[in-house]
Amino acid sequence: MEDSGQVLLTVKVLSGSLDSDETVLFSTQHGSAENTDYDSLTKLVLMLNASTIRHNVAVTITNDNDIEGSEQFFATLQFPKIPPPDRIFLGPHSASIEILGNCHL
Repeated sequence: MEDSGQVLLTVKVLSGSLDSDETVLFSTQHGSAENTDYDSLTKLVLMLNASTIRHNVAVTITNDNDIEGSEQFFATLQFPKIPPPDRIFLGPHSASIEILGNCHL
């Protein structure tokens, strides 16, 4: 059983400046961890601009009764101004988040 809690992910403009509002979509994707292990997020809208260059996103980790090893899920950012199929993902393509399993407790 892993413990319940949250992981806090930071989305931040690393360099340059923004002259206008820019929308970024934050999503989680399953790896070995699934919906029973964390609360997934789909296309959470984050607005970045000259005064807001950073957002913190909390993902809730859920406690289950399964005895299991470590599992992971991924976080991605999309820049939706460009329609599919040419839509770009902001780099790196995804971040990996590891949920430590029972053997680490």
